[in-house]
Amino acid sequence: MLKPPNLVKKLQKKPHLIKDLDEYFTNTKKIPGMNIEILPLDHKSFLDSQHFRKDHGLLVNDSLILSVMKSEKIKNLATNDDAFLSVEIIDVYQPNDLMI
Repeated sequence: MLKPPNLVKKLQKKPHLIKDLDEYFTNTKKIPGMNIEILPLDHKSFLDSQHFRKDHGLLVNDSLILSVMKSEKIKNLATNDDAFLSVEIIDVYQPNDLMI
């Protein structure tokens, strides 16, 4: 069992462990049955996401989420990630029933 810190670096040195990781894929296959729509990323989304990184100090994946939300006029985001709290154009909903 690998433990923090530096999990990614540790995994990169043990590709045989990566080959056995399938929970993500198993759960991803369940998405269509959850009434969740997956929106595509296009080149414009990548370009437009830069201002979220620059203005709010977000990482690439977080800024892409916001870029697509803005283009699709989506205002509500359910997340446990505090990084989105500084973004005024969305309403962030965080779970309060989790003990972390």
